Amino acid sequence: PKQNQADRALNGTLGRGEAHVGAKLTQSDVINIRRLVSQADRSPKDIGVQFGVSPTLVRRIRDRKAWAWLPD
Repeated sequence: PKQNQADRALNGTLGRGEAHVGAKLTQSDVINIRRLVSQADRSPKDIGVQFGVSPTLVRRIRDRKAWAWLPD
């Protein structure tokens, strides 16, 4: 299994980020979400509504638990 995962990463078939079949966000969206959560006047709920995702996902992006591999 580890070898299969490494092969998928090497060949670009990992299905991470935008390439995942269920992805609702683009890399650009995630960068924008990170920028918006740093502003004190925007709540995760408001940002989630704007991007069509849950406040939980917005917090996970903020805390680098989701999309952690994507640099700023």
